[in-house]
Amino acid sequence: MRILFVVHGFPPYSVGGTEIYTYNLAKELNKSHEVYIFYRRADPSQEEYTVSNELFKGLQLTAINNTFRNIVDFSMTYKNEVIARKFSTFIDEIKPDIVHFQHLTCLSTSLISVCHNKGIPTVFTLHDYWMVCQRGQLLQPDLSLCSGPEDAKCAKCMATQIRSLSPAMTHNKAGATLEQHSALYNRVTAKIKQALAHFLKKRSQAQWAVMVMRRRTKHIWAMLNQIDLFIAPSRFHRNQFIRFGVPPDKILFLDNGINLRLFENFKKTPSEILRFGFIGSIIPSKGVHVLVEAFNGIDPDRAMLCIWGPDLPYDGYENYGQELRSMAANPSIHFMGDFDNINVARVLAEIDVLIVPSIWYENSPLTIHEAFAAKIPVIASNLGGMAEYVRHLKNGLLFEPRNSADLRAKINTLINNPGLIEAFSKNIGPVKTIEENARELEEVYRQLL
Repeated sequence: MRILFVVHGFPPYSVGGTEIYTYNLAKELNKSHEVYIFYRRADPSQEEYTVSNELFKGLQLTAINNTFRNIVDFSMTYKNEVIARKFSTFIDEIKPDIVHFQHLTCLSTSLISVCHNKGIPTVFTLHDYWMVCQRGQLLQPDLSLCSGPEDAKCAKCMATQIRSLSPAMTHNKAGATLEQHSALYNRVTAKIKQALAHFLKKRSQAQWAVMVMRRRTKHIWAMLNQIDLFIAPSRFHRNQFIRFGVPPDKILFLDNGINLRLFENFKKTPSEILRFGFIGSIIPSKGVHVLVEAFNGIDPDRAMLCIWGPDLPYDGYENYGQELRSMAANPSIHFMGDFDNINVARVLAEIDVLIVPSIWYENSPLTIHEAFAAKIPVIASNLGGMAEYVRHLKNGLLFEPRNSADLRAKINTLINNPGLIEAFSKNIGPVKTIEENARELEEVYRQLL
């Protein structure tokens, strides 16, 4: 088969969980099939929408440059016809048998239509919520959880972005102005005129924002309805998308596999102190602030915390990493920086317990599977897919999401009862390999051809 993966980033330029999974899967399938990758780059030194090709570790990569510097309207954040046209040309050149979408943020959802119109079967793995949530994680600007998409609610959540990217709103053409109500305008004082003008502008902008999000919703569902099969890597995630409107018979639960070859001859390094660890992006949705606050109350002579991962930008929280370091009062908290995922086993060799304190509905976190591959127990938020894979008092512990006191209590439970760590480790079952996952997907692809 000639298989095309479409993804929002790819190693070595982008190394999040989705990108690493896509890379490992592509490498495995490329042993028996012809695999291509179409992905987004963000290189300011290149012209916008430049298409480039390269061979990376045996994989044929095609990148399109999108830095958003040519964006003129909010709709271009999810629907970019220039990218769609270049993708269509690329499709005509390689003629794939099947297209597997892994993520479309920073590309264009209309790539789905390109495949649909050409009669090419499509699979879409739903790694997060971006298709139904512009922010991607069902988190509102104040980091509170969102129950699901609603046009008015989404408009309020995205108001700042919509206002900055909508010319009609920028130039006060989004709706009625006070001057258009001439009878009223001529009968009020200057002060009241000013107040009414402000009110009407705000109301007009709010109405415009709702319309903008309604357009996004309509377009997204038109695209989703053209997908042949969805894959959800957790049962929780599958149920969420069924609740949002995906037909149950079109969405399959199929967990991701990982590269177990990284854990060959794995051996823990010895330590006289109990070592807790975090692995992931240093962003608010990962709940690192909850972890630091919890660990500030831990006896530094009895345990240490190593935080591994890059500081990444996050809308509205530009100084998040710096603030974390400032709030880390416990001398046993160490920020270790980023690392290449190929060295994940080396990092895990220095961790006794992994902590996953995310505050959003994580799907099927790569870090949990990697920890389990090393037989390392996990403490995780009792939320989303995390609670599906971490079984309380079996292979780890669950704590109340966002509750640093409860997380601290769970950490102290293991400090005071270290024998639980070995017991939990023995309860960790086999982890799905990327080879097994590839065989499953081969069968999925064949059924669609």
